[in-house]
Amino acid sequence: MLPAASHVMGASTMVERNAGPASVLDGCLRFSSTTIQLRGLGPGLSTWRGETLGGTSFALLEAMTDLLASPSRLAWALLLGLGACGGAGNADLGAHPICTGEPGVRLAVRLVGGGPAPPGQAMQGENGWRLLMVNGSCHAWALDDAAGRLWQTDLTAQAEARLVEGLKVSTWGALVSTNVSCPDAPGLSLRLAELRRHGSPCGGGASWEDLGSAANLQISSVAEAGTIVDGDLRYLVIEEEVKNDTRAAVAWPLATSLASLATDGINYQRGNSLKASGAEATKLAAIRTIPVTTGGVYYGFTRVTDGDGKTYQLYIRDALPFEQENGLVPDGTF
Repeated sequence: MLPAASHVMGASTMVERNAGPASVLDGCLRFSSTTIQLRGLGPGLSTWRGETLGGTSFALLEAMTDLLASPSRLAWALLLGLGACGGAGNADLGAHPICTGEPGVRLAVRLVGGGPAPPGQAMQGENGWRLLMVNGSCHAWALDDAAGRLWQTDLTAQAEARLVEGLKVSTWGALVSTNVSCPDAPGLSLRLAELRRHGSPCGGGASWEDLGSAANLQISSVAEAGTIVDGDLRYLVIEEEVKNDTRAAVAWPLATSLASLATDGINYQRGNSLKASGAEATKLAAIRTIPVTTGGVYYGFTRVTDGDGKTYQLYIRDALPFEQENGLVPDGTF
């Protein structure tokens, strides 16, 4: 039988009997109607807590207690190998881990492009090349292409459960964030409440590769189930220097001249896009080019002119919910 408490080498193992299925509770390990909390496992380690291990038996709990009773460094290493997580870093995987009714973004998943991008594409992807956000009221937004449309939908309880399972949220706590990746590889950011992890689907290991595929699949699934968000737009105008675009330029619909809005095609600093609302957004939406491939060439912009003899490239993206005035989502969203 497991003792109620064990004190070994300055560490304590508190074991409590609780009813209920396996879940993460206040950063502790709960399973088989037992919660185990580990404290003071070594110098400089004030609090370590085990991760969720669904289906673990009392035999393993007893083995963990035996490890605590051993003075060997190997025993400690084996115990710490179960994983550690701070209380603020654990997601509560209860019945509704996302749809808690709390305001603001509760779940946020983002893939960002690897390597440099031309200014127009950099603006379109400045908040993420592909992303998914869900607030506490179960309203979801999905962007499956930085130059494409933003989609929204309300998740049912069943859809929430499928999303949590599809994103493999139960594995996030055991992940170690890493900056290791292949050259120019995309980055992946995962957040549920205060649990945050970041890595790369390429070069970050099998777990990150698996999560990258899962994220892409779930972003597409939510987008396919949603409706288009018609609202504010962010845009960038670049004067066309190399005129090898065979598409005819369309008339610029706004009163402000293109020359006064245009930026160079060399550099773009995040947060410097232009914003269109109301009637202006409607006019730009009417000439917007959703990404197409013509003659083997990918176009994510509209070719425009206002009669000054010059042509310009117009890059547009949908404004995201919770954007700031500069077009960027607040730090900590992802």
